[in-house]
Amino acid sequence: MLWLLAAACAPPRPEVIRHGHENEQEQEHEKTSAPSAEEGAEPMQEEPTDAENPDTLLSIDPNGSYFIGTLYENAPFDPTLPDGYCLEDGQRYRGATHRLGRQNLFGLDAIDPSLSFQTVLVRGEVRTPLTDKLVADGPCPPDDSPERQFRSDWMSDEGGYRTTREKLESVSYVWASSVEAISRLTIDDPNPQRPRKMRLGAAEEDGPAGQDITLTVQNPLSIELTDLVLLVHYEGGRGKPMPKYEPHHFSLAPGEARAFVVPPGIEETLDEGRLVGWTYAGAHLVCRKGPVRILPSAYFQLPEELGE
Repeated sequence: MLWLLAAACAPPRPEVIRHGHENEQEQEHEKTSAPSAEEGAEPMQEEPTDAENPDTLLSIDPNGSYFIGTLYENAPFDPTLPDGYCLEDGQRYRGATHRLGRQNLFGLDAIDPSLSFQTVLVRGEVRTPLTDKLVADGPCPPDDSPERQFRSDWMSDEGGYRTTREKLESVSYVWASSVEAISRLTIDDPNPQRPRKMRLGAAEEDGPAGQDITLTVQNPLSIELTDLVLLVHYEGGRGKPMPKYEPHHFSLAPGEARAFVVPPGIEETLDEGRLVGWTYAGAHLVCRKGPVRILPSAYFQLPEELGE
């Protein structure tokens, strides 16, 4: 029930996030009229919505333990969503049928199939190690698949389905007592025809790859959310495309909404004078502390500097 979307009508006054090209007058104006989230901006105002009505906020026990994330159904021999593991002893061990973000999910007798790939609210706790929940499932099949290279953010925290017991002993999981669907966390792209590659050196008014993007985060819960991080995700750089994340830290009171205007691409000049660019690829909302934690997608690895 946390929404991340493109504000279409009566949005909160956005925080403008820019990268280079602005002149000193624009910089001074932004410092005085639109402080960044990192500088402790005042809560932004918008037209009243149902989420701001205390009677419509989702009630959360401030002393409880909750998780919000996408519910995935695990699959055999999947490097990102494995439902079991082939270990160094040649045996296969069955794991969880589902995961919440990158965390395997245990504790529930059955999960409604309609919840798969939906955003859900789970009440539960983090436990370690994952090896405590594995069940022997016979010998592993021969590994005759061609060797493939995966980026670390495309591989599960367990190291894929062929891994080691030592690795699994360092992996945690969520022990859940309940799961329910909530309004989907979405990002509406106002410019779906945006070029896949940046046009390097483009003029400021043009934008390097299309128009700016407005992202709005709204808190429909009955408690304040602190330690929120909006990670704007770009792909590019030199050589093979790699991710680059621009973090924005902030908090939200119950029902409060905040908007961010982000560029569709960023560029940097390397030491050797070469211009490289990254193109907008999405955004991720993460909350690592407090009674409600928001977990990253199974296909997104939290940058090391933002880890627990």
